Amino acid sequence: MAVTSIDKESYMLYRGWNPLFENLPKEQLGELFYAICCYQSGKEYTIENPLIKGVFEMVLMQFKKDEEKYISNCEAKAKNGKKGAESRWQDDSNTTSENGKNSKCHSEDGKNGKCYFSHNEEKTEMAKMAIEEEEEDKEEEEDKEEEEDKEEVEEVPTVPKKREARKRFSPPSAAEVREYCRERENAVDAESFVDFYAAKGWKVGNAPMKDWKAAVRTWEKRDNRAAPRRGAFDANDYLLGIIGEEGA
Repeated sequence: MAVTSIDKESYMLYRGWNPLFENLPKEQLGELFYAICCYQSGKEYTIENPLIKGVFEMVLMQFKKDEEKYISNCEAKAKNGKKGAESRWQDDSNTTSENGKNSKCHSEDGKNGKCYFSHNEEKTEMAKMAIEEEEEDKEEEEDKEEEEDKEEVEEVPTVPKKREARKRFSPPSAAEVREYCRERENAVDAESFVDFYAAKGWKVGNAPMKDWKAAVRTWEKRDNRAAPRRGAFDANDYLLGIIGEEGA
């Protein structure tokens, strides 16, 4: 028998055929597959062996069913594709018709039936403008945020520098101390004050003196506490006075 096939890219071998193939001798199995290849390639091949011929006819029946199914699917796809193309063409025609009514033309070109922009082109231009405006707004917003961040950085108080060194202490002269004591109307001896602290290296306790005027005020308070109060009763003086009067 002569074997031929349609132009098809692939074909299927079914697992259910395995028992038939396994029972054939290798030489006959090889001839069977050769006949299958010839059929699928569109070549003619005549099978003489009845056993191989019987198995091939069974395989051929399945191939025929597959081919019919394949042709049916191709026709259905072609039909659906044609319908889809017609539908798209109709939609495009309607859109073009509507665009012709809604499209905006420049006055002179409109009279000649020509437009600068179709409806779709106009929408595209509007979309581009919207995107550009959005990008510009975004850039402005980013610049604004960057400027605000910069201002915030500038407003952040800087770490205060170390306090400027206090004014360096300069030991006063006796004349300066005397003048200050005159202003305060106290009885502090300026020379004694200067000599006392000069001998101590101008220290108050173990700490360097920072304000000599404060030290003068301290001496002033000390002297006030040490001075006897006017009119204070002194028992010793009173007794001595009495004894003196009796002796007289």
